[in-house]
Amino acid sequence: MNINVFGFRVRIEHKFPKLEKILNKNLSVYRKSESNDFDIEIWIDRAISAETHGPLMGLSKEMLEGGFTIHNRYYDISYYMAEKMLRVMVSMNKVSSLRKVARKVLNYEFNSMLEEMPQIIHEMILVPATFLFNRERVLVHASCFKKDERTIMIGGTGGMGKTSLEMRFCRDLGYSFVADDICVLDREGFVYPNLSFPKIYCYNTFGDKELEIDLLKEYGMLNKLHWGVIKHIRGPSSVRRKANPSEFYTGFESDATRVTDYYILTKCDSIDRVTEEPIPSDRVAQNTRLVIENEYRRFTDHLQRNDIDRIRSGNPPRWQVGNMFAEWEKVYANVFERTNCSVLRIPPQLEHSQSLASLAAIIDDKCAR
Repeated sequence: MNINVFGFRVRIEHKFPKLEKILNKNLSVYRKSESNDFDIEIWIDRAISAETHGPLMGLSKEMLEGGFTIHNRYYDISYYMAEKMLRVMVSMNKVSSLRKVARKVLNYEFNSMLEEMPQIIHEMILVPATFLFNRERVLVHASCFKKDERTIMIGGTGGMGKTSLEMRFCRDLGYSFVADDICVLDREGFVYPNLSFPKIYCYNTFGDKELEIDLLKEYGMLNKLHWGVIKHIRGPSSVRRKANPSEFYTGFESDATRVTDYYILTKCDSIDRVTEEPIPSDRVAQNTRLVIENEYRRFTDHLQRNDIDRIRSGNPPRWQVGNMFAEWEKVYANVFERTNCSVLRIPPQLEHSQSLASLAAIIDDKCAR
């Protein structure tokens, strides 16, 4: 499979017929890459290793020595960076049939390992690749949607209502979907579509039975039973499903679009209604940097350890994570200086439906001007 994602030309290789169907369903929303050259090559297999697949992937000795691996109970991901290409190996670990069943039942989305692969590709490879490619792209922890000439990012920590707002705008108000949780921006402030299927939690469907039915309509009876049982036993924050933006929303963007508005959601005890307050671009930049540093600390720790190893062996550091984030903060400040940035403060005592209506009214009204 060859696709264009975040401006990267991506090639994915594997030997699993079932996975091919899963990838086609989840990644066909991206444009195909017609190029014979690639920025990112991904190999997926069982018990894959540099020794067995390194020669096939064209991995030089220098690339192998400069690579690193992130370990997980169910899979390992190895990253090898050449000057202009990232090669990644995803090795699915062998587990017993009983553990496979237990994993699926306990999984938030009732997914098998193969069914989770599109999420792994997005969250563990394509998005973190922005750290590795010449710092031409930066990350923002936000949802994003567009209407006419306005492209809106909604930031804030978990539980603020970003996904609920996204659904309101992209299902009811005629906005097109751009990104659900992480935005990839270039230095000019253009947001690349992040079409990883949005994660809709059970609590996002409260009070809207039609929404819940629409979310679950493509799933089988066993999957729906899992949804119902888990939400009652473990709570509505412990079960979720992914939604295909091409079907669940009124539309989605295929091309990068320049951000015009950035709203950061936060709770505030001292108010009794939703309020809006402009925020300086330098403060937004600092906040955005700190959030991303925290979100991706596990990944960037590997880059820092790689630099330490290089220094100890007499080589110059390659990644210099601290310098990279300092540079990103400058990019944020430059982009947000040309963006309408505001904090939307939400009283915690306000019911979710009321806060959602107030937030949507403020944002949609400004876009209509």
